[in-house]
Amino acid sequence: MATINLGRVKPVFRGAYAGGTAYVVDDIVTSGNETFICIQASTGNATSNASYWTKLAAKGTDGTDGTDVGTVITTQGDMLYRDGSGLQRLAKGTAGQELRINSGATAPEWYTPVAGGNAPSFLAYMSGNQTGYGDNTWYDMPFDSKKWDTDNAVSTSPSDNYQFVVPSGKAGKYVFDGFIYWYSGGGGHSTSDTWYVKFRHKPSGGSYANYAEQLNRQEPDINSQGMTFNFGIDLAVGDAVNMQMLVDQNGSTANVAGASGSTLFTYWKGFKIG
Repeated sequence: MATINLGRVKPVFRGAYAGGTAYVVDDIVTSGNETFICIQASTGNATSNASYWTKLAAKGTDGTDGTDVGTVITTQGDMLYRDGSGLQRLAKGTAGQELRINSGATAPEWYTPVAGGNAPSFLAYMSGNQTGYGDNTWYDMPFDSKKWDTDNAVSTSPSDNYQFVVPSGKAGKYVFDGFIYWYSGGGGHSTSDTWYVKFRHKPSGGSYANYAEQLNRQEPDINSQGMTFNFGIDLAVGDAVNMQMLVDQNGSTANVAGASGSTLFTYWKGFKIG
């Protein structure tokens, strides 16, 4: 029976390349953290010689371009992210911190949540009836008393416009709401009377400007009528907000109801939501 030489049936791994070893086709060796297969039998031809060897697997980079994870993150709890040039390390935060994106929306950062939940928060109100508001004139709402004020950020003084000022470290999103309660002035009321409230915003170091305005229903008698208001706004540290009102009732004056015992007829409140 004739003998058939099948040659090398499968590749054979020969370990690390050695210059004095004879290699035949389909021998596999390693060299410089890469793998090569012999394509022509020889001795002493290094793996860099493409006439004798073909690369099977190429190594990764050596970490000089910022892609070596093992050298970028080094401590338990580290996090890995990519900036504009390569991999970067974000060291672990402290207990209770939260992960968020920085103000430039370019990288993650650790953030310490504001203590006290939705603080600052406040509830200010008008302590007693206020009478004799002139027609067609804007007035600061005189919220001259407080139920609470977590950060002492609300003024009850007319010289400060009865305003709320964002304390240090408390920039963010805020919501405000409240109620203003009118009752009959000297000239009564008619269907042509128009009642307004206005929410104003003053950037830190700037001047007040109108932020939003709301118009009440026109009624023949405002005796049991009032106006609710609510607004949301992004505020920076040092920004101020306040409320104003105006009545257009054909030349007569307007009155606003204050507190009666535990009942708050005219008030506003606000708190930070994020």
